[in-house]
Amino acid sequence: MAAGLEVQRVTTGAAGLDLARRRRPRLLVIAEEITDIDPPTCVQIARTDPETREVAAAVASHHPLVGGNGLLIDLNQPLLDQVQRLLTAHHSERGVPRILLVDDEPEIRVTLGQQLTDAGFVVVTAADSATAVQLATTQHFDLVVLDRLLPDGDGLQILHTLRTTPATRLVPVVLLSAVSALDEKVRSLQLGADDYIVKPCSAAELAARIRSILRRSERDSSVNPLSRLPGNIVIEQVIHERLAKQQSFAVAYIDLDHFKGYNDHYGFFKGDAVIVHTARLLADIVHWYGEADDFLGHLGGDDFVLVTTLERAQRLGQAMIKRFDATIPYFYAAEDRERGYIFGHDRQGRPCRYALLSVSIAVVPVAPSQYQQPYEIAQRAVIVKRQSKTMTGSCLLVDQSERG
Repeated sequence: MAAGLEVQRVTTGAAGLDLARRRRPRLLVIAEEITDIDPPTCVQIARTDPETREVAAAVASHHPLVGGNGLLIDLNQPLLDQVQRLLTAHHSERGVPRILLVDDEPEIRVTLGQQLTDAGFVVVTAADSATAVQLATTQHFDLVVLDRLLPDGDGLQILHTLRTTPATRLVPVVLLSAVSALDEKVRSLQLGADDYIVKPCSAAELAARIRSILRRSERDSSVNPLSRLPGNIVIEQVIHERLAKQQSFAVAYIDLDHFKGYNDHYGFFKGDAVIVHTARLLADIVHWYGEADDFLGHLGGDDFVLVTTLERAQRLGQAMIKRFDATIPYFYAAEDRERGYIFGHDRQGRPCRYALLSVSIAVVPVAPSQYQQPYEIAQRAVIVKRQSKTMTGSCLLVDQSERG
């Protein structure tokens, strides 16, 4: 305020989001002491909601967060410089591809990072395997540039982790290496790298290859363009593979209740924001509480699929319900949130009330030889989902039927 900025204070995350929707400030700052909602989650909601995504948002903390990457105001450092940096970065980074550059050599990180920034990318750097994996699995990146040899691990190990983690399974990866041997290139590509570039390389060549890969990625129909999760083609392939192994597993079908009412009331841009939020919650839960072989996909609309074990399907599903119910009210206007419902019309055009969004999870256990094709599991899930829709609020229902 002493610097001439207009400041308005509220005491909860909900009030901050409501005020940001009304006033559209240049910056929304969520203090780490806020207790009605997790501050980083509040920032993510602000950056997802179309009413507030034009507003720069950050967490203010005395304890710097690992991988904050511009989403943090460090209260131990000069404040005004950080505010200006946040505002400048938020304005310049919208719609710009985000690149994670992983290399243990400081000179390469600084020089190549600046050259890629000059070429029109937002660049985040990491110097070791642990930081690279932490950043890649907690933030969104359009592509990863990965050094083949790192002090705390093999770049191919990171590649394997990215390819087996649902949130990063389809993120393109370019390997940088001083080794030019043909068998090394072939091995890297076979393990899932999208390109292999021998160092030293020019920034112009690397930028051109990155743009080419990103164009291919955008054309890839197996990726849902909204959530960036694998789509129908990959989902069917994964279930086929599980069936062929003749092992027990489970398929959880996740969809939202009252989504049509929300979409009709608030508009499809707000509806898309809820879809992105749901995808992010699911990906985070699978990352933190699941296993490497768990698979998360997006069928389209508000329908998602999780392929895992029966025990983890129930555990992850309950965690999803808890997180979803705790955060989804913040996507409503204050009066609707307090009332607990919105007014709308049903499919016959009759006036009705829609309760706040909830999530239904239908789990279909799959025993060896029980099903032959993925569509049979999907048909069974429709029946279980229909049963779950008769329940009030978020719920998880496991199919109890037996098929010979």
